[in-house]
Amino acid sequence: TGKTVSASAYLALGISGAVQHLQGIKDCRHVIAVNLDASAPIARRADLTVVEDSTALMTALLELVRQQKEKEKEAA
Repeated sequence: TGKTVSASAYLALGISGAVQHLQGIKDCRHVIAVNLDASAPIARRADLTVVEDSTALMTALLELVRQQKEKEKEAA
């Protein structure tokens, strides 16, 4: 889109890292990439790369959040 992002942290889920995308996130301080391809261009830009299916990872993280909320609810 020609837009640039200037973020403290940028989470790239399942993004390969096309040249235009990488240019748009050049001002992001920290980039975390989740991709099945460890050699994807986004992995070279990322400060942290998780080689995993992004949908599976987000499903697992959301389940952990739900469990934590349930624990907090029970403790209250």
